Amino acid sequence: MSGDGGDELFFGYTGIWKQQWARRWRILPSVVRRAIRASTAGRRGALPRRLHRSVHLSLFDDPGVIIEWARRWEWGTLRQLLGDNVFATLFPDSSDPFPEVRSLIGPGTQGGFLEQASRFHLLVDLPCDCLWKVDRMSMAHGLEVRVPLLANQMLDYAAQLPLQMRKRGSRTKEPLRSIATTLAPTLTQPAAKHGFGFPLEAWVRDDLGRFWREWGLTARLAEVGFAPVELDRMVALYAAIPRAENSYRARLWATRLFDLMLLALWVERHRIRL
Repeated sequence: MSGDGGDELFFGYTGIWKQQWARRWRILPSVVRRAIRASTAGRRGALPRRLHRSVHLSLFDDPGVIIEWARRWEWGTLRQLLGDNVFATLFPDSSDPFPEVRSLIGPGTQGGFLEQASRFHLLVDLPCDCLWKVDRMSMAHGLEVRVPLLANQMLDYAAQLPLQMRKRGSRTKEPLRSIATTLAPTLTQPAAKHGFGFPLEAWVRDDLGRFWREWGLTARLAEVGFAPVELDRMVALYAAIPRAENSYRARLWATRLFDLMLLALWVERHRIRL
């Protein structure tokens, strides 16, 4: 049994509230927000990085805030990896790089930003990421996973529930939490929410460079338009990070190279070529 769907239907993701805080920066003139963004760009430390991201998000419209929050790679890094021609082919409109996602998010005419955030998680994030992972991992181990919160009756119930009733103050996932506390009173003060991340950087640190060379990943990615020099530079930069460093920088580079490794293996398996 899986709880997938609860966060999407009842606003359990903390990112939604962080995005709403970013929208509040719009009270300042855009020229001031752009100046703050410029002054915090590239600065180390959690506070400057979070401030930079929050002010940066405030410069987008509501669908843009949601899309930009979910985007994993910076445009400058992608352009370096792909080169100008391939980048322009993949993203011809820099002002609206993901029109299909924007269409799914919709205008939010009934419930505003919360409606748009819910639609993104239900129509994009859930089927393209969460449920995909659950299906692959469960089938790999011969398990059958059921998702009762995504049953048709629950979806119909949630669709009729006003958006503002899906939270109570700072407490999210109403009315699920209220029902749970009637069954188990000790749940009135639940533990803080934790994601399902894994220590990727610790896993790949020792072997990523060796596998990258032995599997010829640079050559595989070059066949679909990536710049070999930039790929090798990324691997070298990651290898140069001190082994004892457990920083945001180390985790970021590990995640990027792992993304590229999976893409290269997928390209090889399906014989993708330009």
